[in-house]
Amino acid sequence: MALGWASHLCIACLSVMVASQILQVTFPGKEAVGLLAVVAAAFPINALLHRFLWPIYGYPGEKSRIPSFLPQVAGIIVFLLAAFFGLALFYHIAIAGLLAGSGLIAIIIGLALQDTLGNILAGFGLQAGRAYKVGDWLIVDGKHVEVVEINWRSTRFRNDDDVSFDIPNSQLAKATIVNVYYPSPLHATQQIEIVRNGRSGRPAHIDAELLAAQPLFSCLDHDQLTRLASGSRRIRFGRGERIIRQGDAGDSMFILSRGTAEVLAEKEGRSLPVATLGAGDCFGEISLLTGEPRSATVVAKFDCEVVEIEKQTVGLLLREHPELADSLSETVLARRTATAIQFANTSEDGEHLQLATSKEGLLRRLRLFFHL
Repeated sequence: MALGWASHLCIACLSVMVASQILQVTFPGKEAVGLLAVVAAAFPINALLHRFLWPIYGYPGEKSRIPSFLPQVAGIIVFLLAAFFGLALFYHIAIAGLLAGSGLIAIIIGLALQDTLGNILAGFGLQAGRAYKVGDWLIVDGKHVEVVEINWRSTRFRNDDDVSFDIPNSQLAKATIVNVYYPSPLHATQQIEIVRNGRSGRPAHIDAELLAAQPLFSCLDHDQLTRLASGSRRIRFGRGERIIRQGDAGDSMFILSRGTAEVLAEKEGRSLPVATLGAGDCFGEISLLTGEPRSATVVAKFDCEVVEIEKQTVGLLLREHPELADSLSETVLARRTATAIQFANTSEDGEHLQLATSKEGLLRRLRLFFHL
């Protein structure tokens, strides 16, 4: 652990004080040097706490089991204790007398910081009672919100519309809080459809642009993309919620429009991470075009919004434009080859990929699935 300037200052001052004691030498300003050594010692002490103690509780990071302001408050307390100890040791100033002498100032400061102190104390009370932690979803005043950050004055939340806002800790201490992630987040995760058939007021061309960026739909013109977009729907998944499960039947595909998802492959009873999907990535297209079971499990790593395209919507396009089947099968075959490489060590996926190893075989399955 590298030593900072405060640690060097503490070592230098302590060296001077130890040398003066050994040599029985006094010099002007000896008390000031001693006080400086004690106060400077607070910094390496705090550094040790940050290095060895706070990480035990997951700090810093989203999985921290303590509020972010606790190490900061602890640092201030260590600094004040060091200052009081130094004044008592080298200047013989009693802490009680010091506090009594500054009582009027303390009252003035306390009145000025009444709300701030109330928020800090309320924050400690909420954390002592383990009401929530970062990442939990709560129901506060009838609204579903996610805990993003717990700081000195307030707690920061994010709602379903991805809007962040702060609520003072003292106000939260008086509110009724329902933690839907306690004792387990499993009962809280649910699939929430927020848009169906373009009735959300969002322009359809937003989805059309998202579809146009997919290599799978590069063969479609603007009108066809618009029709495909108008028949799709937006679905939101909470963090940790399963979007599709390996082996399940499926006849739709998904495009991740926002958030991050993780691809997992089942092997020997274990779920192994295979890939991470970001905004703009698609999955499930093989099941959409052939009806084959899902070849992997996809779980929302963070809150996600996806666009789901179903068999019925694609089927209408294929029946009106049969020539699209050839282009789609060629694109899917290329993507399937890449998928085969990713799942080379997964026996279940290896079986699935043997169902069609050529464009002709895939095209035959596509036409059979859509009754073309």
